[in-house]
Amino acid sequence: MLDFYRTGGGQRLFDATLPSIARQLKRVADQLERANDLKEKELGIQKESTGDGDESLPWEDEAGCEAGRSIM
Repeated sequence: MLDFYRTGGGQRLFDATLPSIARQLKRVADQLERANDLKEKELGIQKESTGDGDESLPWEDEAGCEAGRSIM
C-alpha cells in the first residue's frame, strides 16, 4: 500500500482526481462567498471594520460564528 502512488490508479488519483476536487471546491467556496455578498447587499448589511483588516458582522464572535452557536 505504500507504493499506491506508483500504480495507474494512484497516479490518476494524484495527477487528476485530487487536483480536480481542489478546483471544484474552490469554485464552490467562491460562489458561496459571492452569494453571501449578494445577500448582505440585498439586506443592506454593512460589514464592520475593526481597522486591523479583520471584518466581522455584528452578530458574529471572534471565530466568525453566530452568537451562541458553535461551528461543529
